[in-house]
Amino acid sequence: MQAQDIQRVMVPFNSLGTWVIVAACCLTVSMTFGFNPQPLLAVGSVSGIVIGFASQEILLNLFSGITMFLTHPFVVGDLVELRTQGAWMKKATVVKIRPLRTMVLTEDNLTMTLPNRMVMDAVVVNHNQTFTSSDVRASLSLRSGCALRRAAQAGC
Repeated sequence: MQAQDIQRVMVPFNSLGTWVIVAACCLTVSMTFGFNPQPLLAVGSVSGIVIGFASQEILLNLFSGITMFLTHPFVVGDLVELRTQGAWMKKATVVKIRPLRTMVLTEDNLTMTLPNRMVMDAVVVNHNQTFTSSDVRASLSLRSGCALRRAAQAGC
């Protein structure tokens, strides 16, 4: 059997709907041979709930990390302060930003690894980001008799 033949056979099994149909067919065939699928279904349901609760924290940290990569509240090397639940953390320098955790170095040379969910829930004061006003003020004087529209286009 060549690789193309295997790929042609496996392509229909790529969607979730196909796998549901295959599982339903396997259960139907097994019931015709006297197999009781209820204990298997119960174990599968309980296992799914346990895995869902166990992975909840990991997924929260992962999505927080993705949000941090997209919004850039700080970058590696920035001096930051975090306020979590009413308490300020010491000033710290961002060392690494990973998908699940952010590593900072405090003023006391202590390395802290923080879950990204905690960082995203905190108020972040970034001492390296400053916002300046970019307003430009200029005075414009027009000669009398010069139309305003013509002055804007040609510089009367």
